[in-house]
Parts: sequence; C-alpha cells; structure tokens
Amino acid sequence: MFNRDENFKNDFFVKQLHEAFNETHMSVEDLASSIGVGENTVKNWLKGKTMPRLQMIRKLASAFDKKASWFLDI
Repeated sequence: MFNRDENFKNDFFVKQLHEAFNETHMSVEDLASSIGVGENTVKNWLKGKTMPRLQMIRKLASAFDKKASWFLDI
C-alpha cells in the first residue's frame, strides 16, 4: 500500500505519462515494445497500479524525448 507521499508521486507520474502519450500519439503496444516490457505493465502504470523503477523511467523518458525528472516532479 502506498503512503500519502507515494500516492502523490504516483498520481503525478500517471498524469505525466498520460500527457506524454497524448503529445506523441504513441500506442501502448509501441511503447511496451520499445522499452522491453509487456503491454500490461504499461497499462498498470497508466492506471496508477504500479510505478516503474528509475531505470525504466529513464527508458520512458528516452522513448518520449523527455527528461526523467519530467515524470517525477523533481
């Protein structure tokens, strides 16, 4: 279970991930393939069920041409 601070970080990440998808029109399938995860993993991130580790956030950032910090509000 997430504590309050983790929920805030998770909510921010989910918002940013949705925004990145909207900006690029990339599909879940394309992202999953490009960063080496399953589609369900990406879908769980989009729903806020799970958070990727920092290494995966770096891959997300690269795929969306963003800085990793953009996804983390740091």
